Amino acid sequence: MTTPGGAGPGAAAAPSVMRPVLLCFCARWSPHCVQMSPVLEEVTREFAGRVDVIPVDTTTPTGHALASNSGVTIVPTFLLLRRGREVARIVGAVPKGHLRRALEDVVT
Repeated sequence: MTTPGGAGPGAAAAPSVMRPVLLCFCARWSPHCVQMSPVLEEVTREFAGRVDVIPVDTTTPTGHALASNSGVTIVPTFLLLRRGREVARIVGAVPKGHLRRALEDVVT
């Protein structure tokens, strides 16, 4: 998966303007981000076509700048955007159900 400001093994699909976006701010060195990785993979599959999940590697210059501009100071942080506006912010490692509920709220 390609991350903004980072290299990835494949090209990420272009996000749709109409779909909500989940920005996932993480760093490779963070054990909490590592813990959330399988949860994000499950949520990405479950909400495919309904939510664009975009990982942001905060250890890259571009990812760091995006995090800074978004007021992200702790990883992992998840920003849920609808029509380009933040509608939810989840900070820290959370259970899958917590993330799912936030996504369900924005797609229904």
